[in-house]
Amino acid sequence: MLAEDPRQEANRRTVVRLVYLMFWMLIFEGSIRKWVAPQYSTYLYFMRDPVCLLTYFYALRGGLLSPVHPLLVAGIGIAVAASALSMVFLAMGESQYTLILAVYGLRNYFFYLPLPFVIARAFGYEEIRRLAMFSMLAICIAAPIAVLQFNAPPDSVLNAGSSKDIDFQFQNLVSSGERVRPAGTFTSVMGMTQLSVSTIALAMWAWGSSRRPRPVNIWLVCVALVALAAAIAVSGSRTTFVHSCLVIAAGVGIAPFLRGAGNKTRALILPLIAVILFVILFPLVFPEAFQAFLARWNTAAASESGLALGWFGRALHGFYDFFRLFDQMPLFGHGIGTAGNGAVIMGVEFNGVSVLKLAEEDWSRHVVELGPALALVFIMYRASFGIWLGLRAFRAAMVSADPLPVLLFAFCSVALVHGQITGHGLVNGFGWLYVGVCMAASQSAATIRSPAEAPTGAQASPAALRPAMPFPNLMR
Repeated sequence: MLAEDPRQEANRRTVVRLVYLMFWMLIFEGSIRKWVAPQYSTYLYFMRDPVCLLTYFYALRGGLLSPVHPLLVAGIGIAVAASALSMVFLAMGESQYTLILAVYGLRNYFFYLPLPFVIARAFGYEEIRRLAMFSMLAICIAAPIAVLQFNAPPDSVLNAGSSKDIDFQFQNLVSSGERVRPAGTFTSVMGMTQLSVSTIALAMWAWGSSRRPRPVNIWLVCVALVALAAAIAVSGSRTTFVHSCLVIAAGVGIAPFLRGAGNKTRALILPLIAVILFVILFPLVFPEAFQAFLARWNTAAASESGLALGWFGRALHGFYDFFRLFDQMPLFGHGIGTAGNGAVIMGVEFNGVSVLKLAEEDWSRHVVELGPALALVFIMYRASFGIWLGLRAFRAAMVSADPLPVLLFAFCSVALVHGQITGHGLVNGFGWLYVGVCMAASQSAATIRSPAEAPTGAQASPAALRPAMPFPNLMR
């Protein structure tokens, strides 16, 4: 047991504190870039990286990465191959490929990949419970800011930032007319999407949990649910709505498989009641946001009318669109980083076509950057990781009658398998962090056969709730 060695336990606790620090940096990184030091915004984008490096240092010192998981070994192998290709491209002196793009690309693809394996071995029930509390506190802070941003003009300090220089100002997407899609404490609406949907998963767990005491104080859960409703209502984001529905559907869908009438009822009835209340109150409490959302949905639907199945077809587009690039890209691509946000900012083009138009989704981006062969390997890696994690989460939920692993999987699997985990900094941060939390939740839940058997009160120490050995089932 890791906790039996005082030095290892000290390192584990340090890792936990550093992960919490990275979580809060995710929440307020955008606020610092937008309102405190906008002139240093580009550099502050990397502010979490030194903390992550320190996390890896203490994880190695505490033995949290040993034995190395096969999925991490495979990921490191792909990272080595991509790095070798980058060095070849740099040595060849490709006109559009620079060291900055190479480092930026490798960072977005692989730097945070070991983090979930560290979190899975460092976190137990108590650590997940505290993260759930932090997440609900964060949405309670971000939601009021989002409401104010929705009601403020796009060029206001709330939306554009504090800089007078237009080069350091931020441009939010418009929902309808003069109504922006608010970013809350972030620089992008994607940050609010990630925070909102992840908090829905944790709030559903805390609200319906049969554990006593509850994982999170019921009053904080209630306030967080109100904040979530407000944040989603003014978001103007179809992604936020659909992703939220996916998490709620996962929570409801797992209900029949849970043991015990009480567990089934809580997992089934409470989310449905919350959804019904939201649908009724949304147009009454936020009428302008409701109209803006309808206008946004109708405008987007009109632009997607040419696609088969409309919006649903648009959602599936990224799963097959990358095939069209196979005969357009060189065998080894143009180099990692050449189709990311950094390349867009630097104006990288291929045959006069902007990389943003050439590869909007992650899988298409892989083909441009890595070439058809290595891109297909990496896509298969992401899909395999997602399938493995989903099976493990479902099995853990069955064993423990605890829906948390499935709820977390419904959130993080989108980024892990197909989302912009390599293309958007906030998705990258939230994605890898919650993949690790999902792994930890599956591990913690699988070691407790039912909530009734879980230690409670004074007995519910982290050591008591942590597995007797790290990852007893992960090597299977």
